[in-house]
Amino acid sequence: MGKKKRSRNVPKADARQGKTDTPYALMSPLARHPKAPLTVLLAQAKAALTYAVVSSGVESPASAPLRLFFSMSDGTKRAEVVHFVGRDLADIWEKVEAWRGALANPCPSIRWLRVDWVDQTWDLTWHHCQLALENSKRSYFRYGLALDRGFEQAFLEQELNANAMLYLGGTVEQAGVNEKNFNIYGRRRFGAGFQLPQDPAHQIRLFSTQAFFCSPTMVRSGCTALAAGPKGGTPGAGL
Repeated sequence: MGKKKRSRNVPKADARQGKTDTPYALMSPLARHPKAPLTVLLAQAKAALTYAVVSSGVESPASAPLRLFFSMSDGTKRAEVVHFVGRDLADIWEKVEAWRGALANPCPSIRWLRVDWVDQTWDLTWHHCQLALENSKRSYFRYGLALDRGFEQAFLEQELNANAMLYLGGTVEQAGVNEKNFNIYGRRRFGAGFQLPQDPAHQIRLFSTQAFFCSPTMVRSGCTALAAGPKGGTPGAGL
């Protein structure tokens, strides 16, 4: 009888060790990205921010307060986003540590941490914000949105798009406020009391950010700097 051929797609077993070698190509993509304690990546971020916010001028008295967003994930679910407003980096870091200390697990293991800091803001009414959306193609609105001037409730551009908060359906070409999706994510982020503005004259702020990305193996500064508008313009200009 002829010998049976071993399938080329089946990893060969090591008879001496009782193990099966898993080809690198068959590994889970996450297996190639190690986890690290949140404190480790926050330390990386603080060192990078100390240089970044000073060199970009956003920590100067004229542009105070400083506004930072932290987006973190272990790779198995969507990133959790938290943001802080403070006089300077030292003030914000006290708030970061207070937030972390209040967590059920103050030092979770994560794979990625993205840090955004606000570099420009534009004041608009809620009415004019919606007009700006109507003049933007869906999924191409390139600003963050703070629903109040104090940034108590603020969302990054990535949050708005990832949660379809400005998506009105495949048949609508322009962006617009999807109240259902906005409320679902807003309440998840800020609690059951979250509400969209009801007064067209309510003052909101659009904003742009600069950012960098941290992982256990590297820090890339400025890798995701965001432009001040789709073509460098001012949101809502001419409305």
